[in-house]
Amino acid sequence: MTYYRATFTVLILFLLLCVGAFISASWWSERQRVAFTQAAYEALQASDQKASAETEERSRDQHVRPLREFVKAWEAYLRPAPPKELGNHLRNALATLATRTGLTSEGATVPADPRTYPVGNTMIKVQQVSLTVISESLPAIVTWLGVVENQFAYARIESLTLSGYASRSVQLSVTLLHPVEESSPRLTSGLMAASADVTKP
Repeated sequence: MTYYRATFTVLILFLLLCVGAFISASWWSERQRVAFTQAAYEALQASDQKASAETEERSRDQHVRPLREFVKAWEAYLRPAPPKELGNHLRNALATLATRTGLTSEGATVPADPRTYPVGNTMIKVQQVSLTVISESLPAIVTWLGVVENQFAYARIESLTLSGYASRSVQLSVTLLHPVEESSPRLTSGLMAASADVTKP
């Protein structure tokens, strides 16, 4: 009788161990399922956030691209020469353009140092260049002035005087102001700030 009781006890213990193992396995499996579901959800959420960020980036780029292209188109005009060479560069360019247009140039003056010039509430440095061109053809003088304005689009004509010269000639005296390099970053940063405002919702 004792033999059967011992066998029955062992069977009960084995059954309890099996039940415990089954419960533990079920609990571990449930935890793994929950962890997998959570990881899948987080991965899906991260994917959605990445897609949303990429869409927003493309939208921002589409809004900013015209301003970037505008800045790029102006880069050639912002700094045609280094600051120390700007005055001589402008004087030589104006005289060369006059010669190509069939004009005579004289009296070119370039101050040694740039001067300050008010732009709104800001003072910037500008290089001044003065020049007189002479021709018997008024259209040639106007053509030269148009070429100058096209080549130095960032400059400003401060003064312009047209008068007779000799018997059949006319002369044009012009003073041109071109911003020195330190004003260029201001323009660029201003355009970048404007582009940032455009992208704000």
